[in-house]
Amino acid sequence: MTPKRFQFKIEELPDMAQSLVLRNFNERDLMCFSVCDAKSVDLVKNAEIRTKKFHVGLGQIEFLFSTRLNASLVWRFNEVKQEPKEKTIKEIIKNVRENKEQHWITDCADMDVAMSTVVGYLFELFRSKVTYYHFDLSDDKSCVEKLALLAIDHVENMEISVSRLFCEQNLREILENVHIDERLKLYSRSPRNFSFYEPLRAKYLELSHANWLTNNNLLTADAEKITVFQCNLQISTVNEFMHRWLAGKYPRLQTFEWEFNKNEQNPRDGIGRMTLMNKLNLHCVDPDRHHKYIMPLFYVYTNLRVVTHHLDFKNGYDLHRDDGAIASIYVGNSELLFVVWGDWIPEILLRNTTAGGEEPGTSD
Repeated sequence: MTPKRFQFKIEELPDMAQSLVLRNFNERDLMCFSVCDAKSVDLVKNAEIRTKKFHVGLGQIEFLFSTRLNASLVWRFNEVKQEPKEKTIKEIIKNVRENKEQHWITDCADMDVAMSTVVGYLFELFRSKVTYYHFDLSDDKSCVEKLALLAIDHVENMEISVSRLFCEQNLREILENVHIDERLKLYSRSPRNFSFYEPLRAKYLELSHANWLTNNNLLTADAEKITVFQCNLQISTVNEFMHRWLAGKYPRLQTFEWEFNKNEQNPRDGIGRMTLMNKLNLHCVDPDRHHKYIMPLFYVYTNLRVVTHHLDFKNGYDLHRDDGAIASIYVGNSELLFVVWGDWIPEILLRNTTAGGEEPGTSD
């Protein structure tokens, strides 16, 4: 069944809904949506939306799911405090499974009362993989966090934006228990005493203002692309990270980017450069074979356009691994980039100045 066209004026939607619609909407289908007023609710209620995406935002909390049967189920938690009746919920679940019409359910904001009943059915019904999960909470709404956590166990892309008030245990459980295929984006400052000791695993790992990040977190991370912003990393840790790559660790690593601030030790200064380059088997990049690389900045959006960043490694260094792999180090005014050259880089993103057209990292 082809989803119906869903047209509306974006300016009529609340701010929270606008941000999601602009990020995920196309003219044929509404991919991800969260609303918090009655007018927008009616629009969503009458639309056939086939998606496995959902969003948790501030204010009224709404979950939008779609089952394998292409029947949508929306749970809305408003200010009405009433306990959902188990029999009624069972009948609704049965109707959805039988592919009957969509159901609009209004339940209570008192999550602790409804938890055992609602979570059980959500977990059973929507266990299939979720394609996108955006967590945006600035208060310790622990019951809401647990509901969202228990409703999923497999995500392709996850974004978590939290404050210091966020429940430490709930954030830890999310990172430990939810399997993430593609991208984990964790930004904003961590809870006061938060710590995490398990390996961080995702295809693309982005950490911002994660003051909890330890040496072990970086050295045990399992990802193709790692981006770290202002996380108080030590240059010695980055040096050890590169030594481990030279020793054959991180077989699927493609890029590691570290953006530092004025309060962090800068790898460009004398002491920082000595610490970074300590005992690494370095080769200056041949000026006749500059490594030029155009890096997409996936975390920056301007008018729904992905911004790109051009980097030239001509003043950088190459690291040659025993198995023939080559990586280059670029140190800018406020960032360090470590790129492993290989077939993973699309040709459109690679440029070099070699007359013979060699690709970076292919010479002896």
